[in-house]
Amino acid sequence: VAPNLRRCCSTEEEKMEAARTALFGFPSRSSSSLSLSSATDVPESTAAALAAAATVEASNGIGEEPSLCGRGSTVILHVYDVTRLDAVKALNRAILPLGGGAFHVGVEVWQKEYSYGYRCSGTGVTSVRPSEDPGHQFHESIPLGRTTLSQGEVSELVAKLAGRWQGKSYNILRNNCMHFARDLVARLGLGPLPDWVDSLPRAFEALIGPRAEAMAVEVGTAFEALFQANAARQEGLREVFV
Repeated sequence: VAPNLRRCCSTEEEKMEAARTALFGFPSRSSSSLSLSSATDVPESTAAALAAAATVEASNGIGEEPSLCGRGSTVILHVYDVTRLDAVKALNRAILPLGGGAFHVGVEVWQKEYSYGYRCSGTGVTSVRPSEDPGHQFHESIPLGRTTLSQGEVSELVAKLAGRWQGKSYNILRNNCMHFARDLVARLGLGPLPDWVDSLPRAFEALIGPRAEAMAVEVGTAFEALFQANAARQEGLREVFV
């Protein structure tokens, strides 16, 4: 290890601050100043271990420097196993190495997570605390970068999208949470999303070809009661944009 790294990173706490600085360009609020020119100054094993911790901190809004907030916000994709059924979680673990799974996603920006789903009436756009969607099991978080939009601009954008993404228009294959997330992330000036998060429904749609739309309607009709019950259970746990 280089002498200057020994001096700057003599404790575990300082190593954590060094990793934050290397990953995000600034230390946490409470840290003292550390001088690292790039991520290569951090030992590979330390950087690998601390990068995961730094990502978790970012997903919880930790590390947002007040002086940078005026210039935008970190944007994070939160991925969930669809529903809270352990069977779905097990299925995803089994087929993820093949390149996909059954996932729900939400987009965090300015410490709010936005997503789209079925609702009996009104918009399907709702918000929850980041990584705490009550209808699905958390899987992982993926940092997408920083948007230059202010908090007010993001609020206006989401309100506009809420009018377009109506709950009754939800379609399990053609108009779902993935489509909304791609739309929102693109308008935030970022993207694309990782292909694996929706590779399973896209593969299914390609497999059944012309019957995709008809089957999606049939599935949606069959599961409408389930969608309604799920939405009713989560009433009050989500902020709905009206």
